[in-house]
Amino acid sequence: MQAGRVEAIIAPEVIGVKAELEGFGKILEHAVDYFGHYQHSFIFATNRFIKEKPEAVRAFLAAYRKTLEYIKAHPDEAIQFAVTELQQDEKPYTKVYQKEIPNWNTTGKVDFEGTDNAIKILKELGDIAPDVKITAKQIVNEQFLTK
Repeated sequence: MQAGRVEAIIAPEVIGVKAELEGFGKILEHAVDYFGHYQHSFIFATNRFIKEKPEAVRAFLAAYRKTLEYIKAHPDEAIQFAVTELQQDEKPYTKVYQKEIPNWNTTGKVDFEGTDNAIKILKELGDIAPDVKITAKQIVNEQFLTK
């Protein structure tokens, strides 16, 4: 977009915010406005890995939750990481993270409705065959969920 070779893109919000801040683009719509309520982040493991190393899965999920909790308490460090380690511009990350980080779920619970909606969206987009019968309850291994 900046170079003038394309007129529109689908991109992460931070790219859209950067385009607006630098004056070369405008966010037309957020994915949630188009698709509705859906879960878009997942953690995957093979059934074999889960069976053979359940404690590794539990340890990973616990560390992941602790990481999210830490970042929620120290969002400035996440922004600095994006700037120094990823060589990103600070302003877009600051704007996006100030809005997103406070809403991060640190409970370890799965959004089953959002996951079912994600499956529906993937079928509509052709990423999952429309005749596949699958639900969030079938693909989420609940043994590791917070009760």
